Amino acid sequence: MRDQWDMTGQTVVITGGNSGIGLEAAVELGRMGADVVITARDMGRGEAAVAEITRRTGSEAVSLVHLDLCDLASVRRAADELLATCDHIDVLINNAGGILSDRSVTVDGFEATFGGNHLGHHLLTNLLVERLEASAPARVVTVASLAHRFAVRGHELG
Repeated sequence: MRDQWDMTGQTVVITGGNSGIGLEAAVELGRMGADVVITARDMGRGEAAVAEITRRTGSEAVSLVHLDLCDLASVRRAADELLATCDHIDVLINNAGGILSDRSVTVDGFEATFGGNHLGHHLLTNLLVERLEASAPARVVTVASLAHRFAVRGHELG
């Protein structure tokens, strides 16, 4: 029986893997032997993260895909690249946590916090779902924060 912490041979895709929870998840999964693919909006920060993950894990099985979750065309390009380069995807970690202080909209016209944290990940997951199903038993993990605790209650339903 395979040790439950041995991820050797498994491919893990982590959105926002260049900082915070995504970076630390990439490091730990790399230490477990996974082939780690991180995505980043800023390629310079992404390349720096790949170097850090490689340094901290000793693994060369770390790669980077450009992804701007607030741009659905970028999501489609990233999905195409992932499908072209990953013959299997064992884990997809949808890691988002952007909260904008000022209201703005995405290039597709959606409110940016909603677009980046929800719509981008929804589209990415749907574009990768067949590869995930073919890689069964694959997992999709969605990371959330405690930001909902700071929301102002508008009114009670009911």
